[in-house]
Amino acid sequence: MYKIFKITKLSMIVLLLCACRSSLSNDLEMYESSMEKIYELDKKYYEHLSEIDLEKIEHVSTRTEKDIERSEVDKLKKNIDDNLIPISEEMVEELEKVDVTNEEIKKIHKDYAESIQLKESFSKELGAGTDLFIAYEESTDQLIKDSEAVSAAKEERQSIIQKDHSKQTTNEIDEVIDIVNEKSKELEDNVTLLQGDDDADEKERIVEEVLMPILDEQIEKLNQLSLETDDAKAVRSMSLEMFYTFKSYYCERINIIKIYEEEQDIQTQKSVSKIETFKKLDDTYHEELNKLKEETK
Repeated sequence: MYKIFKITKLSMIVLLLCACRSSLSNDLEMYESSMEKIYELDKKYYEHLSEIDLEKIEHVSTRTEKDIERSEVDKLKKNIDDNLIPISEEMVEELEKVDVTNEEIKKIHKDYAESIQLKESFSKELGAGTDLFIAYEESTDQLIKDSEAVSAAKEERQSIIQKDHSKQTTNEIDEVIDIVNEKSKELEDNVTLLQGDDDADEKERIVEEVLMPILDEQIEKLNQLSLETDDAKAVRSMSLEMFYTFKSYYCERINIIKIYEEEQDIQTQKSVSKIETFKKLDDTYHEELNKLKEETK
């Protein structure tokens, strides 16, 4: 009788284990079926990620333009905007549709969910860093153009001033130069503040509330001058060109200051470390998932 009881008890345990394995097997099958689209998206994500030279990302994050061509940055940006960001966003959306009830599966699913979220944040941070790199390059190019334009206008203006003129022309040129010089000290003092330790908002205030009004006032006064001689008109024209260019120059200065502050927040180099993290999470996930599958055999 005791032997029969033991055999029965053992049979029940075996049946229970079989039932558990069967239940897990069914849950795994349903789970993997619901994850199929995400797996395909993830495969595409890694394919596009493999197209990126990670050393280039470092150059982008440190704005070392001499080490990376603009065409390479544009190609990187296209890959990020057209592939990495939309694929990672779609994976996050699809992940929300997956309902995991089995506790064993739920434990390993958590790693994969974290990996997908990291992929999305990494892609968006990389995209923002690339946008800032391009914005910085464009602002820097504009600063150079503005500086060259001011130098050329100043040189041309000086060559006109140094010519021999009639008394009327000399007087009219002096009127122009007096207007140009009357605010130059105030302008220089406030421009110096842009090199100080104030934050971007304060420097932007200086440009918008101090520098721009000074330049606008000088532009208005020059336009109101009644000039008759061609050389005086030419000196005024060169002076106006300089003031308009100064307006562009100071706006670009603020853009660069803002870009620098934003870059400190994004820190693209640190976001690159997320690649290693989500790869490890993926490896762990697939290893644990395979172990669960083995248990059902």
